[in-house]
Amino acid sequence: MDKILNQLFNDTINEIDNQNLNIFEENISLMYEILEKILEESVQPNKSNLYKSLLLYLDLICKQLLDRGLEQTAIDLIIKVYKIINKSKQDNLFVYFGDSINMLLKQMREYRFNQLLQLHWDQLIYHMVSNAGLNDNEVLVDNNIPTFIQSMYTSINENKILESNDKEYLLDRILEDVFRFEYYNNADYTKIIIFRTLNNLLLIMIRIKDRSSLKRALEMVRAKKIHLDSTVVTKVYLTISAYLYYLVYKEGMEEIDKREYILIFENLKEQLLDSLEFYDTHQFWMHYKAIKLELKRWELIDGDSKWLMMDNVVREYFLFLTIINDLDLTSVSQDILTEAELFSIINPYLNKNQLSENLVYMYKQFVEAFSNEDRNIYADMKRFKEEALLMYKYFRLKEVREDSKNEEQIEENLKNLKFEIEKGLRVSPILDGMIVLKEAEEVKHHTLEQNINTPVTFIANQRNYSIDSFKQTILHTFERNLIHTLIQYGFINESIPHTHPQKINNLLKLVERINKINVSNINVFISGIAPDSPQLYQEDDISKLAYTNFTNAVEKYIIANQRYWLGYDNRTISVRVKNCEVKMVKMNESEIREKLTEIQKEKDKYLINVTNEIYLPFTKEEAMEYLFLNNVKIQVNIELVVEKNDNVSGFYMKIKYS
Repeated sequence: MDKILNQLFNDTINEIDNQNLNIFEENISLMYEILEKILEESVQPNKSNLYKSLLLYLDLICKQLLDRGLEQTAIDLIIKVYKIINKSKQDNLFVYFGDSINMLLKQMREYRFNQLLQLHWDQLIYHMVSNAGLNDNEVLVDNNIPTFIQSMYTSINENKILESNDKEYLLDRILEDVFRFEYYNNADYTKIIIFRTLNNLLLIMIRIKDRSSLKRALEMVRAKKIHLDSTVVTKVYLTISAYLYYLVYKEGMEEIDKREYILIFENLKEQLLDSLEFYDTHQFWMHYKAIKLELKRWELIDGDSKWLMMDNVVREYFLFLTIINDLDLTSVSQDILTEAELFSIINPYLNKNQLSENLVYMYKQFVEAFSNEDRNIYADMKRFKEEALLMYKYFRLKEVREDSKNEEQIEENLKNLKFEIEKGLRVSPILDGMIVLKEAEEVKHHTLEQNINTPVTFIANQRNYSIDSFKQTILHTFERNLIHTLIQYGFINESIPHTHPQKINNLLKLVERINKINVSNINVFISGIAPDSPQLYQEDDISKLAYTNFTNAVEKYIIANQRYWLGYDNRTISVRVKNCEVKMVKMNESEIREKLTEIQKEKDKYLINVTNEIYLPFTKEEAMEYLFLNNVKIQVNIELVVEKNDNVSGFYMKIKYS
């Protein structure tokens, strides 16, 4: 069949070139029959290579028709394909005529008004919209309708032949078609296509500064909104007004452009506020996520999306709309204003519970542009602060309550942490050189205790990075405590600045002195400074050679991660780990009450720093519960057995960097 299709395609192209349209029609009819057969017999045409090949050939044939000035024949061909697909039992097939449609749209820039009127655009749009649907009930298949409509407008706008009134007429026709989408296809997903299409049109008008078309299009939306679903109208108004807010108040632009867009923004606000009257208080927030996604997709600079800025702008815009309409922020669904969203609001705007000057300034500008009444700016901001902190407190309490109940995960994490600590202890550089003393003169037991204060969330959730961070902290502290223990048992403790030009000479003199005093030999040497280390750049070659000879002469030279020098005679002292215990400890009541005395109060509320200098107001009961559940500590007890003889021989030389 592939060979037959290829031959049929080549014959059809030749007939177009030879202007033999009768044979062309016969060939195309045969291709239509093949398409119908594929749709009738194939279970999944979208995955059929034959279906894809046929559409590719038809697309190339359309391009050839356009190249020969047969644009209406090309459009009729595309319409016929859509008719066949829409008539079949197959649902929501992707129809690709990208190359030919792009070519057609490009040619539109040079068409005269009468040519454009004669083309069957309305029929093509009708069949494209009729074909839209959900693939596997999840992915919307719209065959790039919003992009197609936007490109039609762009081509008309860039057409140098058309008069301005002709462009207005054609734009009106395009918009009229968009308003009829729901009549073409009354499924729920058509609303999404209308929203994206209108947004594409209006946003491109803003982008290319076609303000007259923008005003005209917005006026048509206002006049024809009775034909549109009210949620679509509101989403469009919210999207465009949020984008204008971004351009006017966030982006630098020439003053003349700014004044024009402010006027459009102020006119649009009336339509927006009118559409919001259909909503119960805060419910316009249901469009928040969709509008964020839409504007993040649109704001492109040098090919990179300014998604973070658009995130902040849309969040700020919705926030200001809520405040200026005297709506309660706490009534917004927690599925929309999540803990993460609230953090993104509070963190920049309420650092240390103080309203940022920038927030107050931006809200004042928003009020001047958006409100027809005098407002008490600081009263509005105070209410916003109270409601935002109240919502965030709800999430924080909810989180610590849930985390504290996650006992199974806590137990699992503590078990994993213990395993990682024990694994780290087995490869401890200091312990690596120890051996069991056969005739130790003294044996003692020590327990090195560590306590790491942490929010409960870090030990109650499946976060490997937390375990690794705890492990590194514990092992580092263990090494420091072990060195301190060795010094208590007789290791000589010295230090030397890292800038000292004769560090090696001092080290070797110390080793020689110890060997003479104890009639012993340092046979284990641990260092984080290799003989060829840049840390020894001030040392002369003779000293470096002596250092190398020393590391070669000892029985065991162990490389450590820390920059110090430590050596010992492992026949005089031995340390081994007997046991390791890891557990989570909560604050007791007396510790909580003591902690409360340290916390700043505001009126009758305790201001607790929950994260990033965000202080939430808690009642005494709430504060005690929060501290008890959240402020836990990981307690690690490492039991050591120390065996030693009378004359312990060893040293620790710290390299000081400050």
